[in-house]
Amino acid sequence: MRRLATFLLTVFVLMPLSAQDWGLNWISAPWQSDTDQVWFSRGFSLSAKPGKARVEVASSGHFQLFINELNVTTRLLEPFAQQGEDTLHVVSYDVKPFLRQGFNSLRVWFSPTCSSPKQLSLTLVAEMGRRRFALTTDGSWLCTYAHARTFADGHEEVDGRYHIKKPAAMALWQPAKEQKNVSPSFRMADFIGKTPYEVRSFTCSMMEADTTQSRVCTYRCGLAFEGRVSVSLTGMKAGDTLRVNRHVYVCNGRDGEQALQRFAIGESGTVRIEGPARFSANNVDLVEAILIRPLAELGARPFPAGHLSAYDDEPIVFLDEHDDD
Repeated sequence: MRRLATFLLTVFVLMPLSAQDWGLNWISAPWQSDTDQVWFSRGFSLSAKPGKARVEVASSGHFQLFINELNVTTRLLEPFAQQGEDTLHVVSYDVKPFLRQGFNSLRVWFSPTCSSPKQLSLTLVAEMGRRRFALTTDGSWLCTYAHARTFADGHEEVDGRYHIKKPAAMALWQPAKEQKNVSPSFRMADFIGKTPYEVRSFTCSMMEADTTQSRVCTYRCGLAFEGRVSVSLTGMKAGDTLRVNRHVYVCNGRDGEQALQRFAIGESGTVRIEGPARFSANNVDLVEAILIRPLAELGARPFPAGHLSAYDDEPIVFLDEHDDD
């Protein structure tokens, strides 16, 4: 039966979208936006801890999947898709280790890569002995704005005051919109599973501070790379706005906070940071380049043996379901 289900899913994925609706249940945020990042959420209960469990996620954008507040995806970019790409991506996860008897929560953090009314389709199947539990995306899911936006040119704007550690209080969540009989903006899917890529990270060195504008400083990465930049900050105030290359970050004011793009990637060999009038290099503890695909080596430095940033493995702590603060 499992092989048959896998075969049928493969058949769906290889057929043009114009021929059918993939047999998937699609949802989206109820408001119209091609840039907003969105949290989708659904709670459910299991009578026992499952012996087997899988989740299939189809999305027209990037996403991160969380079960019981733990990051299931963990990879730096899921799926590996370019901004504006018109390809549907389906990814499968073994989620048995994340599930428990009793109440469980599913949350998906979605970032658009193209204009489409169909943002997310998810199916969960859990087996508990002879019993089977199944759940899919529908109008019972809730969603809320993630206080971040991804734009068609690939740059990202993130409000750190709300975005990472404190999604909106449950009073601001609203029912997701079911999308049926709506023509998709992407044509067909040619991808199942995970695209392999190598992730490395290394520290960038201070290149110069603008003496005429103390609020601007530049760092040399040592490599021209495609990936992301993480900036660890100190002494910033809540609401301070930074521009890191072309990306925008609004500070939360906590020492050690990181200005980090969550879904956007770009190409760069240097990092230019511009902040408010009182901003200087003293506010920067660390600048880290997180490479997804190295483009070319600059100078004589060997390519560093890197690691995935520990920040990516850090569980997100959500507000209590009944906390209105």
